[in-house]
Amino acid sequence: MRRVLLPLCLVACTPPILADTAAPADSGDTGDSADTGDSADTADTADTADTADTADTADTAVARPTADAGPDQTVTLGAEVTLDATGSSAPDGGDLQYSWGIQAKPAISIVTSSDLHTPDVARPTFTPDVAGDYTLSVAVYWNSEWSSPDMVTITVNP
Repeated sequence: MRRVLLPLCLVACTPPILADTAAPADSGDTGDSADTGDSADTADTADTADTADTADTADTAVARPTADAGPDQTVTLGAEVTLDATGSSAPDGGDLQYSWGIQAKPAISIVTSSDLHTPDVARPTFTPDVAGDYTLSVAVYWNSEWSSPDMVTITVNP
């Protein structure tokens, strides 16, 4: 390993910084076999470090739950709709917490997310108040992690 002085000049020059650099791989000097050995050792160490870094990254990936809002539905105006997120899952099969909300609805509808009966369960219900399309979302919570939301469309016919 050789030490090289690197000047550091931004606005005004500051004192040089000492930096460690590897010896050149092959300088053509056949009498110095240590340089070749050092370079090979450095390459091997770098390869091992890269492999270890990759394994560490894979081990620390965050497991997240998956939300499934169920299939789209078509109902008749006045019918109570039962949503179904029972297809949602946690990586370990554990218990989930649910959060449903209305994302889109017909312009004249006065239904809001607070009209969902028990929006914190897998199968809440609501009764649409006008014909049209209602888009609802569900996200699930498990082990300090929220899933990405999943959407379902409820088409209400007159």
